[in-house]
Amino acid sequence: MKRTLALDLQSNEEGQKPLFQRLAEAIAGQIRRGTLQPGERLPSSRVLARELGVHRNTVLAALRELDLQGYIASEPARGTFVNREFRSAPRPRAPRRDPEPPAPVRFTLGEAPPARLPELPPGVLALVGGLPDMRQVPWAEYARAHRQALRSPSVLDYGSEYGDPRLLEALAEQLRTGRGVLAQTDELLITRGSQQALYLAAATL
Repeated sequence: MKRTLALDLQSNEEGQKPLFQRLAEAIAGQIRRGTLQPGERLPSSRVLARELGVHRNTVLAALRELDLQGYIASEPARGTFVNREFRSAPRPRAPRRDPEPPAPVRFTLGEAPPARLPELPPGVLALVGGLPDMRQVPWAEYARAHRQALRSPSVLDYGSEYGDPRLLEALAEQLRTGRGVLAQTDELLITRGSQQALYLAAATL
């Protein structure tokens, strides 16, 4: 009598595993539970693909995965069988009650010293990690630029996610003239700081 192989190929918890891997795990689960017995013949890849409504290459990839894990074995001119040497794993014991959580460890951190640059004589550049030399900031020009920018109320509204076009043009020009980099404005991305830039670069890699 022909027996139907019922498989659950619903998305897993992570939702990221490919279909062939979910198919392999479903068949492996049937073998571990004893639904498929050692030595039992599996349907052919064409039959499985037709009954499950998936591509045959997906089934073949799942069978290769099961073969590598030792769940199944292929016999030339006969077919694919559940590995006769496979033995179901023993049933796990009932989970024990979790012990009482340990008491939290408490300790006191000393007050961190204020992040300040040392007093340096004029003409000496401070090279301290993580702290800029604020003496080099053109405060007058910076304040004047802020006042000029804030004349327009739209400066406080949301702008383009690609960055202000005028800033992109200025940066592209600076890269061309100062660095010799032929960059177009659509090849530049404005970030909210070095941390976001490093994160985006790392995520891309």
